[in-house]
Amino acid sequence: MTIIVKTTASASARDYEWLKKSVADWLHRTDLDGVIADCVIFAEQRINSELRKRWVAEVPALADNGGSNWLIEQHAGLYLAATMCAALLYTGDMPKLQMWEAKYADAVGVLDFDPSISADLVVRPDRKAKE
Repeated sequence: MTIIVKTTASASARDYEWLKKSVADWLHRTDLDGVIADCVIFAEQRINSELRKRWVAEVPALADNGGSNWLIEQHAGLYLAATMCAALLYTGDMPKLQMWEAKYADAVGVLDFDPSISADLVVRPDRKAKE
């Protein structure tokens, strides 16, 4: 199944404000500004967890980094999907949550093939148990 994410701004305008507005638009809600900001924090924690599993990279928080970072500039769909998952948990919309979880998984999979990220890949030797 392919899920297409519509965006409301150009790639150069994808930042913290774009993300919060996009989430509100997708939710069809105008009353969740504070909640959406929290959802971005939860999304960043989830994304950082994924990145630590794969690489040594970590995403600087949008709210603390002038509203932008390397990940939202290169993979805005990942940010949107992760934030939507957190927001849909809040609203309790489980059917839509399943759709966005699939979108999130697809977006994380794309990271494995991004040469700008995979260049940071660190191979660690297996550790042998001490005898």
